[in-house]
Amino acid sequence: MLPYFQGRSCGAWNAGARALFANITLATTRQDLLKSLVEGIFLEVSNSIRLLQDCVEISQVYISGGMTNSRIMNQMQADIYHLPLKRMKNSEATSIGALLVTLVHRKSTALRKRRFKSSAEEMKYSPMNRILKRLYCTKIKESK
Repeated sequence: MLPYFQGRSCGAWNAGARALFANITLATTRQDLLKSLVEGIFLEVSNSIRLLQDCVEISQVYISGGMTNSRIMNQMQADIYHLPLKRMKNSEATSIGALLVTLVHRKSTALRKRRFKSSAEEMKYSPMNRILKRLYCTKIKESK
């Protein structure tokens, strides 16, 4: 799944990039589509993290928002990013994100101690990311 509903905004900045669902059959479920969508988004976030790591050291990822209440989503992100996640105690803390930039080098008591680390599942995401990149490149070539 290529998650480019409004173009691609990081890496190969491309306003013309479009979303793509592939290999859909009659056996494909809503859950399959949702999972592939979320995986595609997380893989793109991971690619952005890799670009940032060329400039600064990133040793963990802070997460917040309603979706962080899902252990499955948190584990998926940890597996895809290959980095430990720290979930904000207040899962709806997205609105204070600007403040986090200021606190990035400080220890905050607002952080939960629970961390998600990469699991055995992470191994499946490297090939998936290669497929995502290959699909994107193929789609771009076809549109020219």
